[in-house]
Amino acid sequence: MRVERPHHFCNPVEKVAGGVTSPILEPDVHLTCYGIFAPQRTRATAFGVRNQIEPEDTFTITAFELLCVPSAKLGVEPVPVDTRP
Repeated sequence: MRVERPHHFCNPVEKVAGGVTSPILEPDVHLTCYGIFAPQRTRATAFGVRNQIEPEDTFTITAFELLCVPSAKLGVEPVPVDTRP
């Protein structure tokens, strides 16, 4: 497998569902997603997931593109975003 340059840097976010806001529990934990290259699987694989959005779900994996790993944002202060209309 070949791991290449980062493609995405993902910030932690609040989840709002049914009018209920879940706060960010780990504001210092981010994800960096790298492009990956390797032979693709020729057979679909089922993968079970449990998370805050779906209590239980199954995904069918047929290919991959990214490897996302926990990361820290160092030396950069957040820029406030004006969300007023």
